[in-house]
Amino acid sequence: MKMMLLVPFVLLVAFGQTLAKDQTKPPDIRSAYQCTGIAGNEKYTLPLAIEHKGDNYFLMWGGGQIGLGVRVGNVLSVSFVDRATRIVGVILYTIANGTLDGKWVVGDGKIYPEKCVPANSKEA
Repeated sequence: MKMMLLVPFVLLVAFGQTLAKDQTKPPDIRSAYQCTGIAGNEKYTLPLAIEHKGDNYFLMWGGGQIGLGVRVGNVLSVSFVDRATRIVGVILYTIANGTLDGKWVVGDGKIYPEKCVPANSKEA
């Protein structure tokens, strides 16, 4: 169990170190989003709320997942846990034009896509 909790932290640090060179600061991303993606063979749509305190970002998905992230330039790296299943993972979002383009993992050997658009946009 300790190893499962350590993996997202190690990946988060690795992503952050790799991206530390990019110091471009995109617009504020605190907002409500509508996310679509794939988990296993299933498509999903979930609301997402993002808040921050200092350099820490707090994410809450409507499916019961919570996350803690760090932003470097136009990239947001987040470790998350599903409160019901206790599955942990890491998601890496690229921030562009008000949307979040994500790739996430939970240790099953696969990379899953997720795209989040502002909840008040025409794409939501």
